[in-house]
Amino acid sequence: MALAYGLLCARKILTPRSLSLSAFLSRKGSYGQTMLCHCMGKKVQYFELPRCGTFQAQLRHFYRSARQHIRGNKNVQQYSEFNSLFPHVQFTCLVCGLSFVGAMIWNYENIARHHKRIIERGGMLEFPGIKKHTPPRNFGLLSQLINWYTSLPAGRKLIFHIIGVNCGIFLLWKFAPWQVMMRYFQCAPTKAHSVTSMVFSTFSHVGSFHLAANMYVLWSFSKPIQMFLSKEEFFAFFLSAGTVSSLVSCMYKVRRGLLIPSLGASGAMYAVLAATCYMMPDSRVTLAVVGEIFDFSFSSKSAMYALLAVETAGVLCGWKFFDHAAHLGGLLFGLWYMRYGQNWIWNKRQHVMKIWHDIRQASKRN
Repeated sequence: MALAYGLLCARKILTPRSLSLSAFLSRKGSYGQTMLCHCMGKKVQYFELPRCGTFQAQLRHFYRSARQHIRGNKNVQQYSEFNSLFPHVQFTCLVCGLSFVGAMIWNYENIARHHKRIIERGGMLEFPGIKKHTPPRNFGLLSQLINWYTSLPAGRKLIFHIIGVNCGIFLLWKFAPWQVMMRYFQCAPTKAHSVTSMVFSTFSHVGSFHLAANMYVLWSFSKPIQMFLSKEEFFAFFLSAGTVSSLVSCMYKVRRGLLIPSLGASGAMYAVLAATCYMMPDSRVTLAVVGEIFDFSFSSKSAMYALLAVETAGVLCGWKFFDHAAHLGGLLFGLWYMRYGQNWIWNKRQHVMKIWHDIRQASKRN
C-alpha cells in the first residue's frame, strides 16, 4: 500500500487564507458580467469578474474584491450559536440512517438474487474464483477496457463508480452555472449553502490535482478495507463518513467564525484510512513516490497516530489552508465505526432485513 499525506488527501478550502467569511456567487449571464455576492443570504455588493483568464484566476479576483468589502462590514451576519446548526445535525442523522438502512436492504436483495440463481441452476453452487474459461475478445482499446471492468470484483466496481461520479462533478464545475455549483457542491454553515451540500461536496473537486490525489487514495486503500466491509456496507460507511466530516467542519467554522466554503472527498478518505489502519495495524505503508525511491516504510498504526497528531494540531492552531476539522472528523468516524459502529449497526442488520422480508412477502400476496 502507498500512503498519501497532505496534498494527496486534503479537503480543499476554496478561499484565500485570510478570508474568514463565506461568499456565494450568483451568476448573471456569461463571464465578465456582474457577479452578486451573498453572505449569510444577504446581498452585499456587486463585483466585476475579468473577461479573460482561467476559472481559478477569476475566482481569486472575485474573492479579493469580496474580502476588501466584507472586512468591517457590520451587516454581514454569522452563525454564532451551535443551535443554528440544528438542521445540519438533523440532516447528518438522516443521511447516516438512510445510508445504512438502504445498504441493508441492498444486501438483502443481493442475497435473494444469488439464492434465486442457485435454485435456477438446480442447487449447483457458483464459486467466484472458478469460472468457465472463455477466450478474451480483442477489438481494440475499448474492448480491453470492457474486459478489465467486467473482471473486477463487485467491491472494486463500486469504487470505480464512485470515481466516475467525482469526475462527472469535476466536469460540472467547468460548464454548469456557478450559483448551482456553489450552493450545492461546496459546504459552509451559511444560509447561502444548502444542507445537502454536506453530502454533495464529498464528491466535488475543482482542481484536477485535488481530484486525482483523492481518487488515488480511494482506489489504493479501499481494496484492503473491503476485506472487512461488504460493498453495501462500504458505500454506507463512505456516505456517512463524508457527511459527518462535513458536520464537524461546519461546527468548527462556527466556533472559530471561519465561514469559508470547502469541498473534496478527503473527509471520507481519512475515514477509509483510519479504518484500514485500525484493522491492519501491523501492515507496512510508505509515502507515495518517496517509497519508490528510498527503502522507507512504517506501520499503519504509526501512520494513524501521525495523521491524528497533524490534524489535531491543524485544528488547535487554526491552520486554514486545508479543512483540518473535516479531516479529523473523518479519522475519528473511521476509528469509531470499526471499533464500535460495525457491531452496533451492521452486525444487527437482521432486524431490518426481517422487516424488509415481511414487506416483500406482503406485497407479493397482494
